[in-house]
Amino acid sequence: MERLSKIPHIYTARDVASTPDKLMIRKAARSVVAIETTYSDGKIIAVFSGIVVSWNETTRSATIVTCSEAVCDDGALIDPKPKVLVHLPNKTILDGQLLFFNDHYRIMLLEVVSDTPLQPANFGSTPKFGQDVFALSRDYESSMHARRGTVLWQEPPNVLEYMYYCLSLSCQLAPCGSGGSVIDQHGDVVGMAIGAPPNPDILPISIVQTCIEMWTKFSRIARPVLNMELRAFELIEVSHQEEIELDHNINDGFIVAVLVVYDAVRHATRSITYPLEFSDASERVLPP
Repeated sequence: MERLSKIPHIYTARDVASTPDKLMIRKAARSVVAIETTYSDGKIIAVFSGIVVSWNETTRSATIVTCSEAVCDDGALIDPKPKVLVHLPNKTILDGQLLFFNDHYRIMLLEVVSDTPLQPANFGSTPKFGQDVFALSRDYESSMHARRGTVLWQEPPNVLEYMYYCLSLSCQLAPCGSGGSVIDQHGDVVGMAIGAPPNPDILPISIVQTCIEMWTKFSRIARPVLNMELRAFELIEVSHQEEIELDHNINDGFIVAVLVVYDAVRHATRSITYPLEFSDASERVLPP
């Protein structure tokens, strides 16, 4: 059993070998905690990781963000009153108070009160395609895990509802990795990892920050529903990239492939398709 418990650390040793990387990882991991959620009867729901986003010296409280799947399924709480335990790097275990969760963005915010200060994460910029990153996590024994990978592009979903999950990781997460931080080569957090084999999703840190800010100010989070299908410029064949860049001076971001609109005259929903050449648009009527 002891040998088996050490197996996950083989991957950490493999992926974090150089002295500079070890120093950077140790510093960044101070803001990574383990989140253990249980049913009201004490049975474990899940063990995820979390990111400390703020520390209030006056109230001695810290705000932590993690993946909402630690307490909910399909938008509803798994247990009406789930218990949340937070495992700190120094192996201290604290009771966490659930502040809110949002299944659409798959984030959960909670608060803990601690006698010792918790170190908030340093936030970086949005992750970029091909960027080298590390995925950090912590298990229920407070042991830290790290995985090295690169940021991948993937085509957006059919409707622009979950398009912020167009970025993923080339590496697998540790078993407790969902909700952990994705950091750049400077140790700054660029996103939150969410386990989704074969390639875990990355929720960009800019979206995490925006969600927290909206909840803090308005006690709710906006959810845009734009009814679009998009193509990522990075994934278009290179000859089409050249044509689009020369004709429209576009060389990055997303291109609208399909736009779904409601026709009040026909009382029908229309799907307008825009070919990549931008030379024409086809249209088909969908059932309302």
